[in-house]
Amino acid sequence: MTTLPAKHGPASLPPDLVADLQRFNPWWDGKLTPPNPSTRRHLVPRTRRLLDSGIAPIIAVRGPRLVGKTTIQLQIIADLLAEGVPPHNIMRVQFVELSSTDGLVDPIAPE
Repeated sequence: MTTLPAKHGPASLPPDLVADLQRFNPWWDGKLTPPNPSTRRHLVPRTRRLLDSGIAPIIAVRGPRLVGKTTIQLQIIADLLAEGVPPHNIMRVQFVELSSTDGLVDPIAPE
């Protein structure tokens, strides 16, 4: 088990999961977000309103492949960082790319 630096959370996590989370969240280490298309996705304002409403601190974005889900997420993250939200307060997880959960039958079930 590896522990994320304090700014990323106190939980002890397997090293491969830590590596996945750091890969998905380069802004934690002062790196830039991946490049965004210049065209804003039409669902960015709606998704941002849901996030800003405070109803829930997490929003799951799902849908068919190649419709812009990742782009919406990255555009909102870029906005949040530009607005001064601390980078360690923003976490993105791309579950289909979590190699650390390969082989797990029920990766989100409590132990």
